[in-house]
Amino acid sequence: MPIGARAQVFETRARIDTLKWNERISLHTNAVDWALLIPNIGVEYDIRSTNWNRWAVGMSAKTKWRTNSRFKQRLFYNVSEVRFEFRKYWRTRQIDGREVTKHTSFIDKLFSCRRTVVKHPHTTYYRGVYASAGDYSFLVDRKGRQGKFVSGGVTYGAMYPMYVFKSGNSLDLDLGISVGLVATNMEKFRLVDDCYERTQPGKWKIVPFPMPTEARVGLVYRLGKYPINKKYRWRYDVDMRYRERYDSIRYEIEARRQERHITDSITNKIYNDFWLEYDKEAKLNLNNARIAAEKQKAEAAKLKAAEKLRLEEEAKAAKQKALEEKNKAATTDSIGAMKTDSISATPIDSTEVQQVDNPTDSISNANNAEAETESVDNTTKQEEHTEQPSEQPAEQPAESIEQQTEQTAEPKENSEEEKEENNEQ
Repeated sequence: MPIGARAQVFETRARIDTLKWNERISLHTNAVDWALLIPNIGVEYDIRSTNWNRWAVGMSAKTKWRTNSRFKQRLFYNVSEVRFEFRKYWRTRQIDGREVTKHTSFIDKLFSCRRTVVKHPHTTYYRGVYASAGDYSFLVDRKGRQGKFVSGGVTYGAMYPMYVFKSGNSLDLDLGISVGLVATNMEKFRLVDDCYERTQPGKWKIVPFPMPTEARVGLVYRLGKYPINKKYRWRYDVDMRYRERYDSIRYEIEARRQERHITDSITNKIYNDFWLEYDKEAKLNLNNARIAAEKQKAEAAKLKAAEKLRLEEEAKAAKQKALEEKNKAATTDSIGAMKTDSISATPIDSTEVQQVDNPTDSISNANNAEAETESVDNTTKQEEHTEQPSEQPAEQPAESIEQQTEQTAEPKENSEEEKEENNEQ
């Protein structure tokens, strides 16, 4: 199941290594032709846009025709040619006995890319076919050859990476050779009196043996960000690289996810622990604040109750003081009234006789007055020590006043009756 899923992803995302149009273009030139003073240029284009594509088509042109000189030449040549090539690039592969095995048939061995030991892993080889056509003119000493030709054959070579520029473009070295059959229409000339005369007319014929048509020591300038060591690879290697890349990305994502999970777990634990301690501290502070508020409220209520009690005590003391003053005033009034009554009841002549005959009356009157004052003092002391509500003290003075008035009134009646009896006597 995982292999099938990976293969499916592989097929759907195969365009990961798709080449752009400019990355499929490379420019060629041959230094051998330049050494022979023959300007040349070539261009090659990859057939497919994938980096495991190994097929490319190219075209090159060179020309050197009718060059002028101011001296008498003994060696003169002109060449112009247009060449088309169809190449297949490949790399050697290591025989591992599992995925890559050794070829058994003769044809496979002849064109095999598999090696027991890969000596040049960064070298890219190519083989292919070519077709060319052009004109030529060779004048050597007194003989000359001139005509047209058509050629076709095979080409073989190798490319070595040399330098990669900052822009991504790269420079490669191209070493190769082309061998093929040549068909030519050649005319022969002979130098006579400083003038070449045609000695044999042209006639098309095929050279009976293969002959080398090009030797290359060239430079290749590749556009884009895919140098030669990243292009023209085996599909198996590309798939392996892609699988490795896919697995590495997947493993990296999994590792990052695990790391993120661990980080999040640690962060969440720290976060939860922090907020747990914070909540505990906040609850403790809230409870302490509540207790402090309750204490403050209780103290305020206690102070208020104490203030209320103090005010009640002050009011009670004021009432008691007023009552005492009132009682004192009442007692003084009663004593004064008793004195006036006793004075008015006894005649002037009999005062001395009354005092001498009835000394008990005056003594009883004095005792009654002292009893009245003592009763008033006792009632005031009892009111101060009683812990009754504020409504009762207001009634007690009235009752004590009535009792005092009754007590004071009774001695008056007794004293008047005694006085009458004394008078009658």
